[in-house]
Amino acid sequence: MRNMDRRAALMKDCAAFLGPYPFNNITGDIIWQSFDHPGNTWLPGMKIGVDLVTGIQRNLTSWKDSHDPLPGSYTVSMDINGYPQLYINNMNGEKSLQQRVGSANGLGFTGMHGLMQINFSEFKFVYEKKKEMYIMFNLLNSLYFTKMILNYEGQFRQLVWITSNQSSERCMASFEDECKSYNLCGTYGNCNISTYPVCTCLEGFEPKVPEEWSVNNWSNGCKHKIPMNSETGHKFSKLSNAKFPDSRNVWYNSTMSRVSFNKGRGKKGDVNRRKPCSRDFFKDGRGGERREKGTIFVVSLSSQIGEIRREYPVNY
Repeated sequence: MRNMDRRAALMKDCAAFLGPYPFNNITGDIIWQSFDHPGNTWLPGMKIGVDLVTGIQRNLTSWKDSHDPLPGSYTVSMDINGYPQLYINNMNGEKSLQQRVGSANGLGFTGMHGLMQINFSEFKFVYEKKKEMYIMFNLLNSLYFTKMILNYEGQFRQLVWITSNQSSERCMASFEDECKSYNLCGTYGNCNISTYPVCTCLEGFEPKVPEEWSVNNWSNGCKHKIPMNSETGHKFSKLSNAKFPDSRNVWYNSTMSRVSFNKGRGKKGDVNRRKPCSRDFFKDGRGGERREKGTIFVVSLSSQIGEIRREYPVNY
């Protein structure tokens, strides 16, 4: 092995940080590169996801503390079950899911308000069949440089360098309120930081265990006021400014277009062939990328929707 080509992309944020360092074999093929092992920092062009051939997980890993770069307690990783999304995991003791960053929609993540100003960045979800699945971001405006850091306390922070005035600022710090905790309000629960208590049930639902809700224990979530069945009518209720539910139990069809969905009347429509009494629907991603023709449309296979989190107006 020898280093045939050592490239560095320098980006400023008080101090410069380096881009990919690949090691190539004698024919020029890359056999190792630093971007496949990102540490605690996510840079433009860096992939967070899974290599489906080798099984390698490209995760962010926090430092042990603010001065010790040994692996710490937190990771940011992609869960490829259902519709892929990012999670923050706490690795202390048994691995536990601490917070859900959400799915990429092309402009950011559904669970992180304020992540990346849309005038200078672009997020992509990429799926190369049987090869790899990942999320990455690119810069669209040379006036700004940015990086994201998973700090030792498990917070996902974005730092931006503004070239015009040679200054840096922190645009976003994730998960700094009660509603960011994973599944705080339980199934069919709605978390709103501007109300007290923060947890309520969605329209048409009621607390599953009322006595627990009276002491602010919402973990068992809500249940239908009227049991669902396939004989009664159904309707969709609009819920604005809310984070999509956990999408681990959803199915996404890469070949079905919106046209085929809209024209479905229960006989020819792909969606309506399935029993409507136990299906929940999600909006498709705006900026996803797939290396083959087709539109990704997400349909839940579960009759239970995870907690909905409402926070701030989201301009995605």
